[in-house]
Amino acid sequence: MHPKIAYFCICLIFLFVSQDDAFFSSSSGDTKPVKERINPSDAIATSSAASVSGSGFRIAMLTAVSADKAEMYHPATLSKQCYAAMHGYSFILETAEMEEVQQREPWYNVYWVKVVVLKKYLPFFDWVIYLDADTVVRNFKVKLEWFINNGVNEGVDVVLMDHNVNMNNGAVFVRRSDWSFQMLETWMGMGRQAAGRGSGRWSWDDQGAMWGMLLQHAGSSNLCNQDGVFDGGQKLEACVQAQLTKLGHPYLARRVPHYKFINPGQHHVPGGSGQVIVGGFNQYRREDIQAIEPNMLHFFNQWREETYFKDGSFIVHVLNKGRLSLETPPALATDCQVATGRSGQSGVEKRAGQGGVVAVAAEARGVSCSAACSSRGMFCDPLGVLEVNSCDLMREHLGCGACRRDYGPTNPSTGPAKSEIAKRNGFRDCLIHGMPKFEQAIGFKCEATHPETQRVCPCRSK
Repeated sequence: MHPKIAYFCICLIFLFVSQDDAFFSSSSGDTKPVKERINPSDAIATSSAASVSGSGFRIAMLTAVSADKAEMYHPATLSKQCYAAMHGYSFILETAEMEEVQQREPWYNVYWVKVVVLKKYLPFFDWVIYLDADTVVRNFKVKLEWFINNGVNEGVDVVLMDHNVNMNNGAVFVRRSDWSFQMLETWMGMGRQAAGRGSGRWSWDDQGAMWGMLLQHAGSSNLCNQDGVFDGGQKLEACVQAQLTKLGHPYLARRVPHYKFINPGQHHVPGGSGQVIVGGFNQYRREDIQAIEPNMLHFFNQWREETYFKDGSFIVHVLNKGRLSLETPPALATDCQVATGRSGQSGVEKRAGQGGVVAVAAEARGVSCSAACSSRGMFCDPLGVLEVNSCDLMREHLGCGACRRDYGPTNPSTGPAKSEIAKRNGFRDCLIHGMPKFEQAIGFKCEATHPETQRVCPCRSK
């Protein structure tokens, strides 16, 4: 498989610049109940130590895309990946959950993936920002901490950008807390209940269900869907705004418990510096909407001017998918290291260079690195492949002979010898990962197996 294609065919966690390998530390005081919600061994198999931001708490930038659309969304994905590398945040690209969930719940569609992956990854971090696949980071100077009060717990579990018409969840911050886990269950449950009643779907699926849940949390008994109409998007938006205003939560002055709404026009950076940034973190371009939805201008003209993207805003939500590559700075599309200004040293390289990874040989052929590390009381760290992808290590641990590059997800490993002389003498070849160094962690899979290969695994203590 070509290495660029392999990039899109896995569920990847990019974990940049970690200072501490403890998974569940938190200043919130609610670590124990949340930790007990998951099976730590299962979780650790899919993620390694979480990155710690400059503020001392764990933040992840999470996005999801189906494998067949990954190439189209690649420019947007790369903007997020490079932004995370620059600031030391974890970056998570999920491709696996969409088909898996639909097999269990027939009503489910791709729009609900954000709820599923938030439930999956939130236990590992203090805060997660989920970003739709068609969002592009434009202003790299903005920090995620600025929207979550520098991590200080102010009773807020969800952060959204405010809007006078459409509070879009294409970018949403969620704090790890018991309330948040219950909120995610409620959110998914509202979609499930709508399908179960035979009323169809919420307007805009997860979006409409979130608005109904928000009204519920605001204390409303009217969730704007009593008439069973789930496909009237503009009607639902108008009803939600009217209900929130009636309850004392108007635009730019919303005080719904557990929620924080960011002013889309300007945002004051916390900490007393007096710094103000332009815009929020989830805005469309007016000209983009005019080109794609000319018959809907009467509707979009209701949007306040400050809700549209302006130069200097943090994140643009791209309606016209043909513009994704145009929205992405050229440096990102060609060289992530140039974009992050690290002079050739990527976040992945720095993270791996801190050490702590132990090279462990799998017991036999066909054994995954997840299993090999687990059998020793450790977990497989995918970024550790940068430290064990070595011909010398392979020969030391497995006694293989000739060393050659290979692009399989099980490498480094041993494989059948190419040389007839080596075959006759029972030797095996050392197979090291053949991708460029920056992409080795992308093609490596802890859980991968092959009946003909014996793996050398990057293991780390729990």
